[in-house]
Amino acid sequence: MSSSCFWHVYVQQNGTKFRCLFEETDRYSMKCEYLSAEQYLRLASSHRIRSLTIGRDEFPQGYEVACGSLKAEEMKKLVGVLAERFCSESSKLAVDADCETSPVFELCLEELHQKVHFSELLLPTIGRLELRFLEDQLKSGELKRLQPRGEWPEETKDLVKDLVRQKQFEWFDNHELRGSGLSLDLPFLETLLVEWESEVADLKSKEIWFRPAFSFDDAAALRGASVQEGNKRIFFRHREEEAVVELNFAEEGNVSLRLVKCTCGDEGDFCWFCSLFEEEEL
Repeated sequence: MSSSCFWHVYVQQNGTKFRCLFEETDRYSMKCEYLSAEQYLRLASSHRIRSLTIGRDEFPQGYEVACGSLKAEEMKKLVGVLAERFCSESSKLAVDADCETSPVFELCLEELHQKVHFSELLLPTIGRLELRFLEDQLKSGELKRLQPRGEWPEETKDLVKDLVRQKQFEWFDNHELRGSGLSLDLPFLETLLVEWESEVADLKSKEIWFRPAFSFDDAAALRGASVQEGNKRIFFRHREEEAVVELNFAEEGNVSLRLVKCTCGDEGDFCWFCSLFEEEEL
């Protein structure tokens, strides 16, 4: 067991009882090692946490360690330790939609607030406590991926708009959002297109899913649009850089907005931009 490894934590809630499993996956052999909360707490502080998942589903298959139920005070102590051990470079908090009132979720919001800045969040219904937590995460400038779950109030729309304009942000997915969802209007789309065009050299590829407050024809009328009506896609090719913005209206009531850049100079054999360029003859 390496002292510089990263761990994934699963908290399972069943009524007022909680079980906790720690998983280490070797990225080379893909072998997993599992520990109970009691066993993990015996490890040195250099054993960092990569992700925390709170849900009602079963633990990952293959674990053999005995994970007894934790009392509320034991859970609070554990979350306090986790707050000090989260990986500072890349960390994730994922909470199932039906765990929005979970005491563990509330405990995490209180203990992790202003202590851990996550790069990825999957969060259920937003209340006052969650809103304060989300605002802090946005201000950190480190959040790259966000997926809302359940119902988010209208006042979160401006937060999401601010977030997707941040340079480091890469992915927003609204598929688990209930109700009317978060919509984006045409003026905001135009703002994004202008900013991405001028800042493209400093940006990574991005993908944003949203409810459009405008039509396919509205977007097709924008300057520089290359329209493919048959598959409901609109492209905005950058004039100087190997980059393109794609608007895809194929999913009813939902639109994906992607900034795709050429990655041929990076590691890996597949480049989405070149594939898209060849396929669509942009």
